[in-house]
Amino acid sequence: GRYHWFVRTLRYPLMAVIILTFLPFVSSWPMAARVIYMAVIYILGVACYSATSAPYGSLASVSTPVPRGCDEMAAGRGFGSTAGGIIVTFILPLVMYTTVKDSTGADKKILNGPVLIWVAIIFAILLWVCYQITLKGTVERIRVDKKEKADRVPLLKSLKYMFSNRAMVALMLAALLLIFAQMFAGAVNSYLYKDYFENTGALAILAVQNVPVLIVAPFVPAICDKYGKKLVCGVLLIFTCVVYVVMFFMHITNPYVFVVMSIIAIFGNGVFGLMVWSFITDIIDDIQVKTHTREDGTVYTGYMFARKIGPLRPAARRGARRDRLRDRHLRRGRAPVRRDPEQHLRRRHPGPGHRQRPDRPDPAVLLPAVRRDLQEERRDPRRTPRQG
Repeated sequence: GRYHWFVRTLRYPLMAVIILTFLPFVSSWPMAARVIYMAVIYILGVACYSATSAPYGSLASVSTPVPRGCDEMAAGRGFGSTAGGIIVTFILPLVMYTTVKDSTGADKKILNGPVLIWVAIIFAILLWVCYQITLKGTVERIRVDKKEKADRVPLLKSLKYMFSNRAMVALMLAALLLIFAQMFAGAVNSYLYKDYFENTGALAILAVQNVPVLIVAPFVPAICDKYGKKLVCGVLLIFTCVVYVVMFFMHITNPYVFVVMSIIAIFGNGVFGLMVWSFITDIIDDIQVKTHTREDGTVYTGYMFARKIGPLRPAARRGARRDRLRDRHLRRGRAPVRRDPEQHLRRRHPGPGHRQRPDRPDPAVLLPAVRRDLQEERRDPRRTPRQG
């Protein structure tokens, strides 16, 4: 088939890029050479991944004309993606990090660089095996005959049809918003559990947040077949929004309560992520009815393009914010410096009259101790502040 050829051929450049990303001797290069090398490798990696992922996704729409079959293939793809992410989250840290002693004699985990290349080689081999199973286990039953190929709509006209399709535009916007939410949650969670809850152990529990989605994944196609994909996913996404709004107004201070409610909230997003590939199949059929041409690859590529540009805006906003802070410091005639410890403590603990969390230390006790340590340190710079 036309899509099998792309997957069979382009998987090898993707395997090569995975291995080239983690070559150990690159770390000894000058910084400028390392930055250029990683930028080129990253661009090649995105290109190779997109070149194989678009035809791989198109296999779901050409393997069967039965809607229930498309739903099952979409749920299977989502199940494999979610399960793989959970397995990697738990197994890779055990292999990629090693424990060493720091200057104080305490245990500290650092990245084990030489192991990364072997991890990359193993994953490249697993990628080849998984693609081989896909090629052997799928058949392109929906084919485009030569007459249809001769009457094919030009690319620009196909893009016009695609982006004027309300269902396609809505799905792309939903994908963008979903990526924004995931990136925001990933950026905020590290702060929440480390600085607000002061409990990083709860963050480890959050790694299994997609397990409920895996449990119900085999039953999702039957449920969607009975009630409709749009209704099921719409109700669950509204449920997710409601849970997040409730969490906002609860002002949760217990990290484990926050973890449980986050797992409940993420359930709707997870089910939508399972069925999103089935929605794309429906959009392909809708465009075929309206334009009398079947453009599976074009639709999948357009959707993947929307997913790729999704992370750019949050990253650009973070970079712009850092630039504004740097320019503000430069206009004031000073470089950005770390905040004074006493000032930092005052901001985190404004005073006895401030509404204080019960598990936070009393600033009336902390501030005199900080002042005393700073005064003693100024008198004797070689002295380190008192511990405890």
